[in-house]
Amino acid sequence: MKQIKLTHDELNILLLHYQKQLADAEQQLQEAADEVDRIKGKIAELNVSNGLTTAKPATKPVRKSPVETVKAAPKRPAKVTQKAAPKVERELPLVEMRPAENGAPFAALSMTQKEWRDIIMEILGETNKPLTNKQIFEHAKSNLDLEEDEFKRVKSTIGQALNTLANKKNEVFKHKKLGERGFYYCLPEWYSKQGNLKKGYVKMIK
Repeated sequence: MKQIKLTHDELNILLLHYQKQLADAEQQLQEAADEVDRIKGKIAELNVSNGLTTAKPATKPVRKSPVETVKAAPKRPAKVTQKAAPKVERELPLVEMRPAENGAPFAALSMTQKEWRDIIMEILGETNKPLTNKQIFEHAKSNLDLEEDEFKRVKSTIGQALNTLANKKNEVFKHKKLGERGFYYCLPEWYSKQGNLKKGYVKMIK
């Protein structure tokens, strides 16, 4: 069988072709996962509006505790029931989301991973400088006018979106500065053809 020899440029083109196919497949998979998350969120909202959210927490201790404790200590099932009630009360405020301007529930809680990825790309594009994950969090909090408790509830989601951009989709590159922990996140166009971060952007990293 004749062996085909490819030039360096042809190999790079072939590599880019398959990387794009892989990225497209991963994006389709991620979008499907995002859609599942969105539908689950809608179901949770409907359950809340119909008063169904408290049914599940209440039934769990009732089924488990009588079987385990009636013989040894008849009073223990009552204690378990008393502990379950405060848990329901703590969960209810999480459902009472801050209304958006159009009267809908707080929008950031229902945003998909793709929407968060788009926001991260916008932050990097608008600031036009390498940012740490902490700085990206701060910009997202400020840009969306998030209150502290709201930000805590979406912080991990933002982190997951950033990880997807940098480690799976390669739409954001990580730059390591010697002597510092963590990375600075950069857009691909900030790099030279040799794969080095351009000097103007290196100077922005303090």
